[in-house]
Amino acid sequence: MFLGLSTDDHCSVTFENVFTDPLSRNAALCADIDAHSVSPTTVGFYAGATYRAFPRGFASPYLRAEVGLATRSGSTVEMEGAYLDAGPVVRRRAVIIDPASKAPVPSAAFAFGVMIPVAAGHQARLELRDHLIINATGGRGRRRAGDRADVDGPGAQHRAHGRHRHRTGAEAGAEVLKGDDGWGDGGRAMRGAILAGGNASRFGGRPKGLERVGGERILDRVVAVVKAATGTLPLLVANAPDAAAWRPDLEVVPDVLPRHGSLGGIYTAVCAGSGPVLVVGWDMPFLNADLLGALIAGSVEFDVYAPESGGPRGIEPLCAVYGPACGPAIRECLERKELAAVAFHDTVRVGVLPRVQVEKFGAGKTLFFNVNEPSDLDRAEAFWRA
Repeated sequence: MFLGLSTDDHCSVTFENVFTDPLSRNAALCADIDAHSVSPTTVGFYAGATYRAFPRGFASPYLRAEVGLATRSGSTVEMEGAYLDAGPVVRRRAVIIDPASKAPVPSAAFAFGVMIPVAAGHQARLELRDHLIINATGGRGRRRAGDRADVDGPGAQHRAHGRHRHRTGAEAGAEVLKGDDGWGDGGRAMRGAILAGGNASRFGGRPKGLERVGGERILDRVVAVVKAATGTLPLLVANAPDAAAWRPDLEVVPDVLPRHGSLGGIYTAVCAGSGPVLVVGWDMPFLNADLLGALIAGSVEFDVYAPESGGPRGIEPLCAVYGPACGPAIRECLERKELAAVAFHDTVRVGVLPRVQVEKFGAGKTLFFNVNEPSDLDRAEAFWRA
């Protein structure tokens, strides 16, 4: 649906000859039209199609084409008014007659724009569009306002040719999207999974995700941001016998292949459901939902989509999206006892969120900071206070 409002309906005299029109009747006619005219509006109903490239990219350009019908509350070209003639006599003059002023007319719209995700479930949109209203004038009696008002006598009319009118414009706005994954991408659901593996030997066997940073358990902080990014509670991949008591509202799944490190945890998360899964470690207290949303948005064309970082691997494998194709590839590595978290990357499509984009959401050293030993808790508290 399209609603168009008039921005300029001013009548102006394009030429005035003081010798043939000493009474300035054309100027008086224009002034009367200005005083009594009502700005018309246009309402259009359209159906069409949109082609969107890179729907999960940082910026997704699109083309839109629509056809439909447009109708107006009044004519956009009709002009009729009064002027004072010699005598003095008040005369009325129809400069342009539009007998089909409110009749529906065919219309088409063409647009080019770009969509930019700004947060999970929200995007900014910039668009340039052109509305083509076919035969917008119609009717009979079209004359320029600059002609002498009485040159043809009362009631004279001239044939007006139909004209096509273009209504070009630019649009900018923010949109709230509804979709299975919160990004309105046609139903590609995104699950979340938190890996709570390891025996926490450096913490004396205490589950490190249950330690507190800023007065809040690390696990609770991670659950909150994953839920904000995906729209659902994440799965908890954990082998501890009391894991179900850590967060009773979470589904707990043990490793499919225990004692296979982080890669085994990623494999369990991929196999625990259908479709892609956002996987994060449970010892990262400073992740934020906007970063995770950007990973979700960029993952559509890849089997693995991870953020670039300053770590030894160059990316963060425990803050990444993994697609179903990763399952068989990871299984082969596990069977060969190749347990590096990136061991299978050569056999799947890997995409990387560039570091310059990552740092829009915060400093990498803070975003990906993980608590591995008791001294890291002091550093985490310092980061939190800062």
